[in-house]
Amino acid sequence: MIRFHLARPNSRSKFVCLAALLISVAGCGGGGGGGGGAQIPGLLNNAASLPQENFSYISAPLETARYFHQSVMLDDGRVLVVGGSDENSFTSIDTVEIYDQSLRASDVPESISGDFITTDFVGDPIVLREGGRLFHTVSLLPNGTAIVIGGTSDIIVNEAIAVAEIFDPQTRTFNAPDTSPVNEMGVARFRHTTTRLANGKLLVSGGQESVRETIIDPNFPPGSPFFQFDITVFPTVVEHELYDPSTREFSFATDISGQPSELQTPRGRCDHGSVNLAGFDNRLGTQDDITLMFGGYQTLSGIFAPRTKFPGNQSTSNQTSVEFYDASTGITATAAGVTTAPRVNGAIGANLGELSEETPDGVAGVANVALFFNGDNNGPGGCTTSTATSDIVVCTFTGFGPGSGIQFFHQQPGTAQQGIESFNADPMNCTPVGRTHGDGLVMRNRRVYDGVVFDGSWVVTAGGHDIRPTPGGCQQTDTGVCAALTLQGFAFFDPFYNANGGAEPEDLTLSRSIMNPTGIVGTWLQADDSIPDDDYANYGETTQISGLLRRARMGHSLTRVGGVDGAPRTLDDRVVVIGGGTEFWNTWGGEAIGITEIYLPPGANQ
Repeated sequence: MIRFHLARPNSRSKFVCLAALLISVAGCGGGGGGGGGAQIPGLLNNAASLPQENFSYISAPLETARYFHQSVMLDDGRVLVVGGSDENSFTSIDTVEIYDQSLRASDVPESISGDFITTDFVGDPIVLREGGRLFHTVSLLPNGTAIVIGGTSDIIVNEAIAVAEIFDPQTRTFNAPDTSPVNEMGVARFRHTTTRLANGKLLVSGGQESVRETIIDPNFPPGSPFFQFDITVFPTVVEHELYDPSTREFSFATDISGQPSELQTPRGRCDHGSVNLAGFDNRLGTQDDITLMFGGYQTLSGIFAPRTKFPGNQSTSNQTSVEFYDASTGITATAAGVTTAPRVNGAIGANLGELSEETPDGVAGVANVALFFNGDNNGPGGCTTSTATSDIVVCTFTGFGPGSGIQFFHQQPGTAQQGIESFNADPMNCTPVGRTHGDGLVMRNRRVYDGVVFDGSWVVTAGGHDIRPTPGGCQQTDTGVCAALTLQGFAFFDPFYNANGGAEPEDLTLSRSIMNPTGIVGTWLQADDSIPDDDYANYGETTQISGLLRRARMGHSLTRVGGVDGAPRTLDDRVVVIGGGTEFWNTWGGEAIGITEIYLPPGANQ
């Protein structure tokens, strides 16, 4: 059975539900531009079988190449791609595309199936009603719609956007009257984070806002055009806001006593990361979860805040503290005793128990562990260096006192010394390899340790930029072995692999101590085109990690999608790599990349 969907203007024709992909169920999930068959949960985005793991296949290209966009997997398994730029971030894109693995382009890609939808069901282009956006967030809501929050239209002087937009997958349109927010944000912002809480609300934290300041220069007489004038500055934000999808309203966050709940840093933070951790019950997704906020930077106040939105501005200072928001009390506080590596321009947090809440020896509590990785460090004078160091933060509870006696433990993961280059190793002996603007996500993983099968998770990152100043100062070099490099390799963080000189994994009888209460050690395993000797012997008794992107890129998105079964969050999940740019330093994105890739992680076909 083959269904044809209506071709959109200037689009590649495609058809839905390849006969080779049909699964033994009544009907076929999905529909292309014409909205074909019934939407069967878990089958809408089913994909072609691909033979080689640790390999990236070219899929259908974006209709509009872009970088610094945002993407999110919808409930039906499709991927929503929103905004971004294709012009060094000086302008933004208002078009929206949807990646669907069950479609097939007329020019069949290497991935066999997969293509982008750019029109609604009546054939009109899908566009943001409020114009293009950069530095925004896109989040899935409990009812299956997606909300676009904040952002700005360029990297220069245009103001922050206060109006949020709701995308409805059922109509492929934005801001239907019965779904759109009823008010704007209290503080328009960009470079913020948006985190979905267990109660379905969204926590919007930090960012930068647009403020008009009046400058008086006493060197000129009153009445002179140079005596008094207005400027726009972009200071960081301290306020949290909550979006309630049941009322479709934004409101400022308050604690249980009714007092404002705000970031504890003096001037807030922006360009940071956030991640949910389990609370006292050790289970992620319940009412006592906490949200960690880390990395980023704060600006100087008032007229001394940056006058543009370019990264690396000297009117900023990096944040190394960690703050947490307790959803059960609404209280925001600083995580005592935790100081992390500075990271901006792509700070990412991953919950190591997102897909498996137990350690290999059956002890609950992995959902209390977060990994902070990627990003770079704006050093003194604006010198930018990649941040190769990763941080693990563990949250434990005594059950007594405020926050159920919350305690934080900080450690840095181990690194392999032989057999495979670690995340921190640089074969050219320049400086540690790091990734700025390289996305990351958590994938389900199955491997064998000491003859025992273990279902768990690992963190995957790919691409990004490895940047460092020249030995003589802040000027960036684009030549030589220590040049700024756009990366192709994948890196995997295994929470339970202790790299003991690159030898066999250690016995997984985990020893818990006050500095390592969960037993997690963890190692980054990296493969990159610039490292010729990447392999490892008997790691988890699986196969070698050797995956490379087909196109080096940064400012792209990695999104988890289902495999042949069409159901996400299973062992055959894949990674779809969308968009990106050629370089970051000086050009803020470079040439936009339209090539899409489907990557099969190790074990995806097992």
